Amino acid sequence: MGESKLVILVADGVSAPGRLLCNRLASAGHILFAGYPSPQSENIEYEAGVTPLALDISSDNSVAAAITQITKATQRIDIVINNVRTALFGALEAVHICDAENFINEMLIGTVRLQNAVLPLMRAQGCGRVINVSTQQDAIEGGFTGWQSVAVAALEKLAEIANAELAGTGVSVRNQQICLFHSQFARPYLSEIDHRLVASNDAAVCAFNRTIQSKMIDAPSPSDEAERLFNMVFADDPVKPALDQEKSKPFNRCSSSTDILRRIRQFQGEAQCWRVTLF
Repeated sequence: MGESKLVILVADGVSAPGRLLCNRLASAGHILFAGYPSPQSENIEYEAGVTPLALDISSDNSVAAAITQITKATQRIDIVINNVRTALFGALEAVHICDAENFINEMLIGTVRLQNAVLPLMRAQGCGRVINVSTQQDAIEGGFTGWQSVAVAALEKLAEIANAELAGTGVSVRNQQICLFHSQFARPYLSEIDHRLVASNDAAVCAFNRTIQSKMIDAPSPSDEAERLFNMVFADDPVKPALDQEKSKPFNRCSSSTDILRRIRQFQGEAQCWRVTLF
């Protein structure tokens, strides 16, 4: 990415990892917008270069307003770190379906809502990256994380599909799984799950509780998580901000009709090779 300043939206700039990540990126010289879900979080102090931004990923209007505010100030968005997280534990038969719907709406639908809202802008720029942060679906074996695993698996598959659809645009979607069990994040959810475990036998519940305790002891700190996400921002396929209006125009990668025809012939040749190989 060189020395260019990137415009970065961190969807959850309120949590400990989110705040640390915003400050870390701002100290590296980038332009940060830190999302906060409620007015109570508006007065959090950040490093210079971080702008707090009202953002509720469960609301179409809130997402649209946030993107409008950023683009009015910067004319682009280079990276979105979609790190709003929630959790839902319990035996499948014991979790109320309304709780499951609320969880999926925030963890899955909300993440995709923000992702889809920024993709048209990034395609027009000719570059951009969305990093969707989820929890490690293999963090616990033996049950009680069914809805958690469903959401994480869905995000992984949707990222795969999105990247296939975005091929050649300079835009990518990535998933980054981070630890579910640093105590600050997990404890509020863990304190609510006892009534959801009644559908299972005592041995399974005891094993689940032991696993949770060991995971929380060994969990990385919020600063470790922030550093991991920071490194993800600068991973192998660098995002280059649009430097001028001409480079921002879509489809500029095919400079002429000759180039387009050449690519079509190339794909036709590859398809013929596959036919010969398979049949």
